[in-house]
Amino acid sequence: MKKEELNKYIVLKKRVKKLQSDIVELECGDVIADKVKGSDKEHPYIIRNFTIQTKVPEVAERNKKYIVKKNQEVEELKSRIRCIEKFIDGIEDIHIKNIFEYRFLKGMTCAEVGKELGYSHGRISQIVANYLMTGNR
Repeated sequence: MKKEELNKYIVLKKRVKKLQSDIVELECGDVIADKVKGSDKEHPYIIRNFTIQTKVPEVAERNKKYIVKKNQEVEELKSRIRCIEKFIDGIEDIHIKNIFEYRFLKGMTCAEVGKELGYSHGRISQIVANYLMTGNR
């Protein structure tokens, strides 16, 4: 696993959340609503306001294509996220695992991780670099 891919973890998670929000919006976006006036069916014929909704077939078909594309992207991103999580879960040394979790899964800086765990930020960078270079996976 490369550091560049680990650094993308938080961005990937945010992108998945955004895509899922877009999908929900698209699923609801093919309905139009309007207000109409009508009366009761029986006497006294009181005029009432009604809201009607209907699907627009052209919009529904277009949105369906976008939803499929966005779902495919979500699955690809989730796969990359799972790879990063699996890599970090596979680290046996608990100290190194903590560093990787804080640094990449929680998005903390080396200085923040160092402060949390009692190391200098330089030492945190060194531990990460050494682990990635030596292939201790």
